[in-house]
Amino acid sequence: MIDSGSLPAILADVAGAGLLAVGALGVAFPAPLAHSFGMPLGDKSAVVFVRATGVRDLALGAVLLAASLRGAGDVLLVAVIACLIISLADFANAFFGGDRVLHRQHVVHIGGAALFAAILALLLQTL
Repeated sequence: MIDSGSLPAILADVAGAGLLAVGALGVAFPAPLAHSFGMPLGDKSAVVFVRATGVRDLALGAVLLAASLRGAGDVLLVAVIACLIISLADFANAFFGGDRVLHRQHVVHIGGAALFAAILALLLQTL
């Protein structure tokens, strides 16, 4: 059990809300979102991938918020670990799938990984 007013819970709420927003944008506006994340869409078939990623982010955001607000520390722990792994994988896909030069758009993935690593560290101290 985790206090829904604790720092890791509040950070998880912020991250969950962010994932919900990014997921909704990915579903509704895939091309501009893909470009802002460092993955410009070269053909229309890639839109399907970006929309699927948007749905994934919607689901992850909902799980983070639900676990945090209900105080389900064990579920929140698993969700944060999953989000950390996904953030790192998203960075790797964007970086290695592109020109292998670090761009400002890649900072979003690195920032997400850093946020989830911080939440994970705080969670491990409180559980």
